[in-house]
Amino acid sequence: MNKEVLEVVLKKLEKESRIASIIDLQSVPALPKGENTTSTILRVTLKVILGNGRQAKKSFIMKQMITEGIYSVIHKEMTYLMEEFEDTEETLWCKFIHFDPHSSSILLEDLKVCGYSLVPRQKGLDLDHAILALRGLGKYHGMAKVLEERGIISKDEYKPWFWLNDLKPVKCILYGGISNLAKPTVRRSNYEFLLKTYHDSLVRTLDKFGFTGTKPTLEEITDTMKRVELFGLTFFAALHPSIICSSTEAFDIELVLTSEGEKGFNEDILREPGMIEELGPDITDLVERHFSALD
Repeated sequence: MNKEVLEVVLKKLEKESRIASIIDLQSVPALPKGENTTSTILRVTLKVILGNGRQAKKSFIMKQMITEGIYSVIHKEMTYLMEEFEDTEETLWCKFIHFDPHSSSILLEDLKVCGYSLVPRQKGLDLDHAILALRGLGKYHGMAKVLEERGIISKDEYKPWFWLNDLKPVKCILYGGISNLAKPTVRRSNYEFLLKTYHDSLVRTLDKFGFTGTKPTLEEITDTMKRVELFGLTFFAALHPSIICSSTEAFDIELVLTSEGEKGFNEDILREPGMIEELGPDITDLVERHFSALD
């Protein structure tokens, strides 16, 4: 088959599978009540006519965002980087479709259609999934560092996550969650191994994609984790009980922010069966490590 014929065939194939028109549109919450509190996430289901005349259903995720830069710029450049080095692994992100500045909404690929599902928040990640998550995080950070070295992206162009960049929500977390600390049992039992898993993935990615700068050692990463340990433990103190509880009304995010953390937390979740056993070891560890001198 020559080039001209193949070109015609591929263009025809693309046209046949392309959406020609939308017959119907429905949108419903993508997550049940209590599963997400910081943004509006909708599942948009379309009934469409394809280029070949066939009816089909398409599903997308719509999410309200202040900026789409990570999706439209960074993830695109990471995809190009993977193609450049012939990395055939699946991407760590879904496909970005569109950003609407008027509604501050982004349209994304619906990964549920691809067979993905969420881990029940009450159970958390088991060891196998925690390993996969940290390998992915190490690869993601490694590719970002390569793009930064190439001058494609700059960390100065992106602010840290607003929970870490705005004193107000940080104050809310500290005020409302200082005594509610919990980290998964998996983390407590496998902390050093999981940290090494992240480091191995990070360094392997930096090597794979041609990073020429200095690579962090495992000791340096461990020291950094130690430096931010108190903040990390306190941060999880406020969040983990709301994640593992059975209630769908763990906290009212608007009330938490407007009251600077004095109101909005549902204290009843701390009385749920098994919560003390889940939180106890980390609370004890927090006090012994950072507050024992206050006696």
